Amino acid sequence: MERLAGSRSISSSSTSVRLPHTRAPTRLPAQRVAFPSALHSSYEVDAAEMPIGLFKRPRRPKTKPEELIDTINALSPSAFLDRFFPPSSPLFQYRDYNITLKPVTALSEDEFTACFKLIESTSAADYKTSSRGWHPKDKQREMREDHMQYLLVRKAPTSRVDSANEVANVLDTSSSKPLENGAEDDIVAFLAYMFTIEDEYPVVYIYEIHLVEAHRGGGLGKHLMRIVDYCASEGAVEKVMLTCFRCNTAAMAFYTKLGFGEDEFSPPAKRLRGGKIKMPSYMIMSKSVG
Repeated sequence: MERLAGSRSISSSSTSVRLPHTRAPTRLPAQRVAFPSALHSSYEVDAAEMPIGLFKRPRRPKTKPEELIDTINALSPSAFLDRFFPPSSPLFQYRDYNITLKPVTALSEDEFTACFKLIESTSAADYKTSSRGWHPKDKQREMREDHMQYLLVRKAPTSRVDSANEVANVLDTSSSKPLENGAEDDIVAFLAYMFTIEDEYPVVYIYEIHLVEAHRGGGLGKHLMRIVDYCASEGAVEKVMLTCFRCNTAAMAFYTKLGFGEDEFSPPAKRLRGGKIKMPSYMIMSKSVG
């Protein structure tokens, strides 16, 4: 069980259809909302002015989407790591943070609770004012969906480790062990994503990205998004997708700066009686891969 947990710690001391049993949902719940973390107050835009159809409709994949996603999701945790997270890649070293990849099935209860509390502290207010509302049990159920992958970010130990220990950490596929410095073991950020089918396209869907306030503004959020971009490219999917509340203009500006635009399947505005236009409380955003 521990051997197959599929976690890998990556650290830098110098400075985050048809499945075997069940299939990934082809149209996941609309309440999926990803929130950036490394945001600046100057990143504000009028949601109504967000570009519509910014990206051309992606080409239809040559490989059947179901076959592509089934193949990826059928990988064992260790095989998934070998394919998408080569230990030699500098992409998985960022300043003084340890980044650990874990499938949802390998999360400890403490890790799951820490991630949920981070969502609750950063995003519950936005959920409550949206058309979706805030439903903790539904959110926890969504967090445990099959094939969800978690990038967990912790502060690296203050003491430097020798190169042999660094290699051991990179190759570790067991559950994460507590660090010796207590609070340094706290999860300061995480990103949850999944390879899935969305409107007949193979995609990587980002469900969550959250950072503790003290760790925002230093590029960590952007770095986590870069890791997802790498996975999407290696997986040969068509798009990276996410959902964002329109009221979170800073988040929308953050994603726009990273190349995201309103997806063709994002819910449209509704014309009410009397001619008033009502915008949906959220936007589905995407960017093409490659």
